[in-house]
Amino acid sequence: MISEAVDRSGLKWDISWGVVDPEQALIHHFDLSLDNLKPTTEAAVFTDPQHKDEEKTLRIYKTSLADNVILCVMSEISPGIYALGVQKVNPQ
Repeated sequence: MISEAVDRSGLKWDISWGVVDPEQALIHHFDLSLDNLKPTTEAAVFTDPQHKDEEKTLRIYKTSLADNVILCVMSEISPGIYALGVQKVNPQ
């Protein structure tokens, strides 16, 4: 399930929490390939949606579709469970 999340710096993201197969989730939810993600040195910090007193740090990746650069986040948040998502392009 995808939900909107706001990172600590105030940026809005569409995040899928509790993913077992991140490669399939990227394709299914966001039409992106794991092979095209390029890691950056940046990270985004989010409040865990199930444990409001915990924060999760997700690594930021970049990818391109046509002429658009897309920022993605992904990390293992507990053993074998991932969170991943994309930055909202036009946050409202």
